[in-house]
Amino acid sequence: MSRPRVEPLPGMIGEHPAMLEVYDLVRRAAPTELSVVIVGETGTGKELVARAIHELSANRNGPFVDINCAALPENLVESELFGWERGSFTGAHRSSCGLLDAADGGTLFLDEACSLPKAVQAKLLRAIERREHRRVGGRSVMRSRFRLVIALQRPLMELVRTEAYLSAFAHRIDGVAVSLPILANRGTDIRRLAECFLAETRSTNGGELRWSDEALRQLERESWPGNVRELRALIARIPLHALGDIVSVQDVLTSLAGRRRLAPSLADVAEVVAMSGGNVSRAARALGMPRSTLRQRLSASTL
Repeated sequence: MSRPRVEPLPGMIGEHPAMLEVYDLVRRAAPTELSVVIVGETGTGKELVARAIHELSANRNGPFVDINCAALPENLVESELFGWERGSFTGAHRSSCGLLDAADGGTLFLDEACSLPKAVQAKLLRAIERREHRRVGGRSVMRSRFRLVIALQRPLMELVRTEAYLSAFAHRIDGVAVSLPILANRGTDIRRLAECFLAETRSTNGGELRWSDEALRQLERESWPGNVRELRALIARIPLHALGDIVSVQDVLTSLAGRRRLAPSLADVAEVVAMSGGNVSRAARALGMPRSTLRQRLSASTL
């Protein structure tokens, strides 16, 4: 018996088996009240999954409140989440609601939460279990009912083993675990994403750019440490470098030059020279280095 077709989540693209499993799991988990932990490297689409969970849940008509924990100093995370009372710390000239209050009836998404302070974990545990919390410096009990979704770059139990997470908090939020694959392991999804992102540039710039098959194969050979986010950023640069209506391998290599310029390895250099047909001048432009420097690198590699 064939498996029913699983549609992509809102805003997501791809049909790799690992992604189909993600879509299926999210669609089954979203209607529940279970907390969700999304694990994946940067740029794999954790926020898109979190928003899809919200949109497919019973809380869809409530607010979607998100906070990037890594972007805040540790001493500010607690006040941002729970709010504060006037005079509770220097500069608190008035009382303020926190994000838990704002998320009442909706979804609270904690992005990049690997370094969530333990004091905050303990307060969140109480807020999840009792649906109540206190503001920083406050005594009054505030009530808020929300769905918690957390995004991590490391597995939850690994954070417990390294004592970065309180075991009680980790076990309480360990309802549904969604693991996102890296882009380099998603096969032909790279082509699907590339086609979609290039179409976005056409709608913005009014061009008629199309991919050559060789250029798409080059994209599939890349490692993509920044995953889908990096691919999108690369393709946004393509119209600046494309010399015709067809995106060539050279156009891709030129757009990649910014990344390779940081620290082009010998393997990178050799690959670019080969893809440039042995033309040192073209390869130097693609790598973003002077022709003389490239010749020196090539000479040194043969010694």
